[in-house]
Amino acid sequence: TFITCHGGNSTVDSARLAHTGTPEKKFTTNTTHEEAITVCGGCHKQPLENFLKGAHNLSKKLPRQPNCVTCHGAHGIKLASPELIAEPLCSSCHDVSQPRRIYRAIFEAEKELSAAEVLIHSAKGKIDGVDQLQAELHQTRSKLHGLSHALNLFEITRNASEAMDFAETVKAKLAPKLTGIKWGLIIKVVG
Repeated sequence: TFITCHGGNSTVDSARLAHTGTPEKKFTTNTTHEEAITVCGGCHKQPLENFLKGAHNLSKKLPRQPNCVTCHGAHGIKLASPELIAEPLCSSCHDVSQPRRIYRAIFEAEKELSAAEVLIHSAKGKIDGVDQLQAELHQTRSKLHGLSHALNLFEITRNASEAMDFAETVKAKLAPKLTGIKWGLIIKVVG
């Protein structure tokens, strides 16, 4: 990934030579706001699409224009999680209430999706239709995480609500069937 971000020459073992690059593999030490977004967005298409529609990208008059590196870091990249929406980072530019609302909505939805994931995993091979629920869970989680890049409170809270509704649907479909399977096993053992 270093080569992807900064260029350089990956065919040599010497750090000095790798950083000097060759004419066709130029090493760049600085990346602009736009270059960082382009590099990350090369693989992360949906987060890029949401980021480009969001206030952090559209507000060109910001004193510090945030980009992917602002939240995820440049080296030792932090995975997407509600913890990235943190007060020290967000409150350096924003009133603390909005990042807290966004964090809470994503955190609560993620907690419910994780519980649904446990049920889906428990039901694998025992109940029909679980593969479809697992695919829907992946889509729901991806959409929820992707929206966080736009940081639109209304969209995030609406989508978090939809994610929690999906989790409740999974619970309603699978929990009674799993309980029935469990009791069936107990009756077999006792009987």
